[in-house]
Amino acid sequence: MNELELAHFQLDRGQTNVIVSKSVVLTGYQKSVGTPRGQVADYRSGAYHAVEYPDYYVLHKDEIPADRPIEHAISAIKFSTRQKRFRMKLTKS
Repeated sequence: MNELELAHFQLDRGQTNVIVSKSVVLTGYQKSVGTPRGQVADYRSGAYHAVEYPDYYVLHKDEIPADRPIEHAISAIKFSTRQKRFRMKLTKS
């Protein structure tokens, strides 16, 4: 199992965020947009959302698919708040 498959496995089992190294090739992902949170870029593959930062990716699984834009946007705002708290923990470590 490669690092991306392992991340998907962890997300499918309920982990909220998974940090993945920049050496990983995001096979099957397409460039997308996301809630601005200081990222370099966003990529999506089905329900999986990869947020690119300068040194790593943070993967999560969208609660509401992006093809339901209004519900997805509301969900993304709620998620963004949780994501900020997660990133603050990373910088304090």
